[in-house]
Amino acid sequence: MGFAQPACSINIGPDHTLCQLQTVQLQGPPGYSNYLWNTGALTQNITVGAAGDYWCQVSYPSGTLVTNGNFTAGNTGFSTQFTYNNVNLQGEGTYTVGTDPNLYHPQFSGTGNGNFLIVNAGWGSNQAGQLDCWCQPVTVCPNQTYTLSYRARTLSNATPARLEWFVDGVGTGPQINLPAFNAGWQTITQNWTTAPGQTSATLCLQVMSGDGVGDDFGIDDISVAGTIILRDTVHVFVNPLPVMNCGGPYGTRCINGAAFPLNGTPVGGTWSGAGTSGTIFDPVLAGLGNHNITYSFTDANGCSNSCTTSILVTPLPAVNCGNYGPFCVSAAPINLGGIPAGGTWSGAGVNANMFNPASAGVGPHGLI
Repeated sequence: MGFAQPACSINIGPDHTLCQLQTVQLQGPPGYSNYLWNTGALTQNITVGAAGDYWCQVSYPSGTLVTNGNFTAGNTGFSTQFTYNNVNLQGEGTYTVGTDPNLYHPQFSGTGNGNFLIVNAGWGSNQAGQLDCWCQPVTVCPNQTYTLSYRARTLSNATPARLEWFVDGVGTGPQINLPAFNAGWQTITQNWTTAPGQTSATLCLQVMSGDGVGDDFGIDDISVAGTIILRDTVHVFVNPLPVMNCGGPYGTRCINGAAFPLNGTPVGGTWSGAGTSGTIFDPVLAGLGNHNITYSFTDANGCSNSCTTSILVTPLPAVNCGNYGPFCVSAAPINLGGIPAGGTWSGAGVNANMFNPASAGVGPHGLI
């Protein structure tokens, strides 16, 4: 896809706000043949995750902004302060467009590649100098550098003319002495940079000399062209993730243990996993086993984070009280050897893990 003026800007979209660990694809404008990002990437699009400014730069050749700069369309597309005469250029201050200046003046000679601008700018019409031999308005882009170019030759064996570029009536660059008569055609170039915000200009080639004899010249292939360099910048903001803490410690819980609160921070998040209900963990609901439960939180910036903790739910211990049979009220105290060892006995006649029939008294006794 080609571009021509006035393509004077590009847009790579709005600024972006990310959460830490996220990325975003920045997209350069479509259709250009080259791309340059401040990261050094040369691709149209880049993916980034760090905060900062990112610019994308593209360029394209403007092509010449001049209409009929080679005069193939004849005496059209430009203005001049000289007088058009397509028959006789022996009068000072006249011009024409043709292929052979000798057809219009017996002392003129020198041809080109087809039509060119033929000017008699000698003394009388231009004795004070500073007359425009060619002018044309052009559309430009701000802050761009263009090459102003033309080919010129002297048409009579006399003093060559001096030309200078003028932009919007202001001289731009040096006065140029056109080549001597026997030097033929020469290409003359200079650079010109547009001002900030400038989108148009009237460019003129002005004759600065007014010699009594001479100032007779031809001009061809007038061009105003440059490489247009365009850039746009976006900023990427990166918000941190919320700092998470699952709280606790919650330890190991028995299957018949009571439900208990979970105290994760920041407050206001959501718990998920077996046994969770709101901010409560219920061992009965969870069931036996090691359970990983997760606390998730999303902050006001839309950034989410989570933490995970584990709670082990264990079964009840297997208990065997043993079998101690009937005892006489006068029997000696006996040792209660329940399994697993280390438990606690309670009931009539029990002291620690000893049972005393005399203390219990006559009758059946349920011991735990």
